[in-house]
Amino acid sequence: DELLLEGRLYDRIHEVNVLRKDSGLEITDRIRLWIPDDDLRARHAERLSAETLAISLDAGDLRLEKALPPAPTSPRSLPSG
Repeated sequence: DELLLEGRLYDRIHEVNVLRKDSGLEITDRIRLWIPDDDLRARHAERLSAETLAISLDAGDLRLEKALPPAPTSPRSLPSG
């Protein structure tokens, strides 16, 4: 059972990487990812996110989108005058 799940994990990672390439994304782009596999999300979410650079992993039909860059953490000051 675990070996089958591991095989499905590798297959899903490959599918995501093909989808990433077909979408014109760079291999280093962070993504938001939707997958239909509840068991993969439950048991291998950390690994799936790490292998695909997904910042979020949600339920749904297989799709991805480029994640927005994080907002600056320090406030910007405007020039006075």
